[in-house]
Amino acid sequence: MNIKSKSVRKSDKSSGFVEKKADKTKDDATNDVLNEALGSSSQSGQTIDDIIQTALGGDGDTDNGLAVLGGDLDNQLAAADALLTSGKTNKLVALADQAVKEDTPTTDTSIVDTNTNATPDGDGNTGSNGGTTGTPDDGGNTGSGTDTPVTPPISGNTNMRPILQVPGNKTVVAGSAFDPFDGVNAYDAEDGDLNGGVVVDGKLDTDKPGTYNLTYSVFDSQGREVMASRTITVINTAPTLGNSSSNQIDIGSDFDPMAGIKSNDKQDGNLTDKVKVTGSVDTSKAGTYELTYTVTDTNGTTSTLHRKVTVAIKDAEFSGVSDTTIEAGTSFDANEGVSVADKYDETNTAFSVDGTINPAKLGKQALTYSHTDKWGHTTSATRTITVTPEKPELTVDDFTVAVGADAALHSHATATSKHGDATVTTTGDVDTTQPGSYEVKFTATDKFKQTVTKTVTVTVE
Repeated sequence: MNIKSKSVRKSDKSSGFVEKKADKTKDDATNDVLNEALGSSSQSGQTIDDIIQTALGGDGDTDNGLAVLGGDLDNQLAAADALLTSGKTNKLVALADQAVKEDTPTTDTSIVDTNTNATPDGDGNTGSNGGTTGTPDDGGNTGSGTDTPVTPPISGNTNMRPILQVPGNKTVVAGSAFDPFDGVNAYDAEDGDLNGGVVVDGKLDTDKPGTYNLTYSVFDSQGREVMASRTITVINTAPTLGNSSSNQIDIGSDFDPMAGIKSNDKQDGNLTDKVKVTGSVDTSKAGTYELTYTVTDTNGTTSTLHRKVTVAIKDAEFSGVSDTTIEAGTSFDANEGVSVADKYDETNTAFSVDGTINPAKLGKQALTYSHTDKWGHTTSATRTITVTPEKPELTVDDFTVAVGADAALHSHATATSKHGDATVTTTGDVDTTQPGSYEVKFTATDKFKQTVTKTVTVTVE
């Protein structure tokens, strides 16, 4: 919202402020008062003298003074005294006094009578007539004439000041909506709701960061004004800058550095087309690349996004290269049962083997298989071959023992090993006193703790 000078709240409610226009002249207004007091009627343009003369029965010739009353001086004085004390005259004076009061603007200060010498009941100093000293009843120094009425002190203006409620200082994000009248309320004890009459003065541009001072004011129907101020601080937020695309791509694939990049600003809106990027990505070469994105809004605020893009390459897959064990002396073919699958060229099945297996050498031996794809990327797999010694040989068959004879079990079995001596153990008993068949298990063990077992039947008869 922009406030350039003064702004008035738009409202269907009355502001309570009434503009008074003078449709009549001062003489016309006075004539109205006199006509009401004297019970006569006058036309616009008549003078006050004309109205008085008409009301008092005169001929309108003010140049003759009291002669308008007719008769000699005594009669004239008696008539004047009757006129001055008549009900019409008193009403005229009262209404004229009221008119003067209404025509006098009210102020916020108390109104008091500044005549400190005025005393009620007539002291002769403030009489309405000049008077002559020593003459009774003429309003002089020693008379008891009618004094000018003393206006009682007025304690103060009874018009209450309007109430204007304005929120405190506020911080607004540039480009966001802001209503300067939000939360502003005005009320007057005599006029009621004054919200429609609230005026805000000051300059405010919510699209431009800065500090702005606003002054609010409102008048009541008596012209009494109330003011309040507040400070609005407009701040600029940096544009948003983000990426929704993956940061990893496959080697050889297409790559658009702006795909998935979006920027938005509270004030400027969509700034995606204003985004700049530095850095590059070589999709033909595996590795990690860094890109830097920047965008600047119209207020000069810049946002930056750092992005790392990885160009990944898939390894080839070997099969048939699991670890295995062979017996010493056994022949071994490293290529047998091995194959490779290239992720980028299914016709590329070549691989190499680094290392050899010596079947006569006991223990673990390693082989390394390698495959290189069209991108120059090599996939390797390591395979462990364990060469174990030959197991001992055990020779034993079923045999028969006579009743009562010595079974001599070990004499019926022999064990040999290429790596030295081998021992024979048996499991199972034979009772040569009882004819029958008995099972016995023979075990041959060499120095490598390798074993060979065989179960035979021993017959006693």
